[in-house]
Amino acid sequence: MSQHIIIVNGPTCAGKTTLVRALRKIFDTKSISLSYLLRQHATVEGLSTTEFAEKIRAVEPDAAIKLIFPKILQKFGNNDVLLIESVYSPQDIDALNKMLTENKKDIVVHVAYINADFFLRVKRMMEREAIPLRQALLKVGISDLGRTKLGMLNVNYEHHFDNITHKDMNDILIHIKKRIGKVRK
Repeated sequence: MSQHIIIVNGPTCAGKTTLVRALRKIFDTKSISLSYLLRQHATVEGLSTTEFAEKIRAVEPDAAIKLIFPKILQKFGNNDVLLIESVYSPQDIDALNKMLTENKKDIVVHVAYINADFFLRVKRMMEREAIPLRQALLKVGISDLGRTKLGMLNVNYEHHFDNITHKDMNDILIHIKKRIGKVRK
């Protein structure tokens, strides 16, 4: 039986964490957040996550994935499905695919992109971090610029969901569950 990795990508406050949590329950599996792991390393160096990712990529393009790859394998273990939240660039997705095929057999990687309206994401940011509108606008806007700079809008996603709301989440879960189910047979 194949093992599956589902990468959930999208901009700040689009609903990635919500989707990953729901998928974790459906597939009774574990998840890992690339942004969280990179943020930990970036904080040590006093950099933003994007600055840190750019710095290590300047030395080696696959550096971000190589840095966290052992944690990915550790989390994967014998699970049928592993969820990865927030891969930063198309190069990271390619590097992840390459390293997985070199280290494990019969792994299918699925990449899903979710997005929500900019102002809905700003509202979510205000609620999540209890910050004023101006600060939320800046955080979401700067995050979008960083994702654009890293090329995340140029990825051919297997599953693409735009302008989602919490009401759409169930449809997305059903879609992904069916897709994984089809591949598993």
